[in-house]
Amino acid sequence: MKAQQKPLSEKPTLCATERNSIRSNCREIYTRIATRKPNGGITPDTAKLLRAKRSVLNWFFSNGAPIWTNFRSFLCGFWEIRSISHFAITDVNGEKFSYAHRKSSNGWFDYPAAASEKHYHLRLGDWSLRESHGTHILRATTSNDTIFEANLKPTKPVVLNGKAKDGVSFKDEGEASRYFSYTRMEMEGDIVWNGETEHFTGSAWMDREFGTWTPTEKQKGWDWFSIQLDNETELMCYQLRNSTNGISEWSSGTFVEKDGEFTPLSHEDFTIEPNGFWKSPRTKAVYPSGWKLKVPKFDLDLTVVPVMDDQELDTRGTTMIVYWEGACEVSGTANGKNVKGRAYIELVGYDRSHDAPNLAYFLMGSHFEFPPKFGWD
Repeated sequence: MKAQQKPLSEKPTLCATERNSIRSNCREIYTRIATRKPNGGITPDTAKLLRAKRSVLNWFFSNGAPIWTNFRSFLCGFWEIRSISHFAITDVNGEKFSYAHRKSSNGWFDYPAAASEKHYHLRLGDWSLRESHGTHILRATTSNDTIFEANLKPTKPVVLNGKAKDGVSFKDEGEASRYFSYTRMEMEGDIVWNGETEHFTGSAWMDREFGTWTPTEKQKGWDWFSIQLDNETELMCYQLRNSTNGISEWSSGTFVEKDGEFTPLSHEDFTIEPNGFWKSPRTKAVYPSGWKLKVPKFDLDLTVVPVMDDQELDTRGTTMIVYWEGACEVSGTANGKNVKGRAYIELVGYDRSHDAPNLAYFLMGSHFEFPPKFGWD
């Protein structure tokens, strides 16, 4: 769900037999990891999913005031591109948003990239994501001497998204991804910026989604929400949009209880209503900015507000899309009691430059960082 174009395997296309084989194998793995460790640890079958081949999308976000970070990595066979990664930092106190993105096919002028098929370990230049003894270890940098390193450990069992609680998430009739989450992780690490090293702790969320589904008319864009509330519950939900901004009936979500039990949500179980908008001064795209989100089944009535308006990423040099993805604050009620929380929101499809992509920009670009004229003081 995190790429506008169709995620592909190492081959340009997959025949029906290959598709069915992948779906069957993934369903089998998901069925086995349904008996997951109570402490949220990584079981052997979870490890298989983390290092699975084919189309892979991994992304993390970690939120610990005063900074929020987002790291995502894509593996695909699209035009022989092997690895793509995005990294963003929202500095709330400094009111700054900065990001970098990279791609590599291990060419002469590319960053060295690797992805293990035997162990959960991805690397793109000096950026890396790996697992060791149940802990996820993340490292990313920017050219303005910012270095981010964090250890993230699940505190809840893995969540298998999808209507059947098996990790198969349908986006349209016959089109599905494989999608699981660690919705609450303890986070600790160090960040080097402004010439100083700061130690931090916080909370993190990890999503993994992969597959070979085909984008359809009902997947022209999406608004995706991940929310951690201070009552130790979490909510993931997304609305898929068509070309006229109509909401698809394939929109869905998952609510996670304090003890880790989770309930799938259909599009009828929640509502997301924007209560403000923001226009990008660079791309002129207009994004929702602020929402009312309700889940009557769990008596949730939430208000979601971005910590800053401008958290837009222009990644046309790597994934050929422009999107908004950023940190938000949450307030409202749950079962009649006041709650607060934090969220990370992804908005895709409001900028339509990918409908007529600049191929030269994509092919020539390798490492981009924005905003280049600001940086960190």
